Amino acid sequence: MKLSPLDKTQATLLIEWPIQSVTHAKWSPPRILEALAEAQRAVELDPLSIPAHNAAALAAFSSDKYDRTIEEGRKILELDANDARAYQDLFAGHFIKGMYQEALQDAEKGLTLTHRDPFFLALAAVAHSGLGEKEQAAKLVEEMRAANKNGSVAPYFFALAFVGMGKQKEAIDALEKAYKTHDAYLAELQADPLLGPLHSDPRFQDLVRRMNFPAVSRPAKQ
Repeated sequence: MKLSPLDKTQATLLIEWPIQSVTHAKWSPPRILEALAEAQRAVELDPLSIPAHNAAALAAFSSDKYDRTIEEGRKILELDANDARAYQDLFAGHFIKGMYQEALQDAEKGLTLTHRDPFFLALAAVAHSGLGEKEQAAKLVEEMRAANKNGSVAPYFFALAFVGMGKQKEAIDALEKAYKTHDAYLAELQADPLLGPLHSDPRFQDLVRRMNFPAVSRPAKQ
């Protein structure tokens, strides 16, 4: 089906809205579910749009619908087997579901496609930690530090790696640095389930307060 210019415009707006709602608005369950519904409408309007499927995966992940997250990642692969966003989405769903080996495979495929982008280095470190492979996770963090000599690696990525490794103090320190350097990824602070283990930490709650977010209500991942 060929979309009319009006349909394409509407689909684009529906893609942008859930992304902004999840990552740039105050996190709340009703708003995230609304974002998921809008993302679904975007997919229905333009089922061949990779950004639409990625937005749907993001909204699904943030609303704890992890099977849907994986489903959207697979749909992206059907459209383009070399799109790294698919492996980001697949990793997210697999890791939270405790499918650590699958999550590691997703992260490694993302690393290959992105030439070892620091974001996928962080995800790979998280996956290795889930598998109990702390030494491999630490090596990946060192690779991130080597890539960060010019300050180009987002502190938020280090926070993801550290929280996966069970290093909550280092994770909070990285988030504090993200706050001081105006790291754009910090907008995902409350919508990212990977940070769930930090939610009971008083320093995390203080950071949430300073960012003007509402009180955290997402339960930590068990």
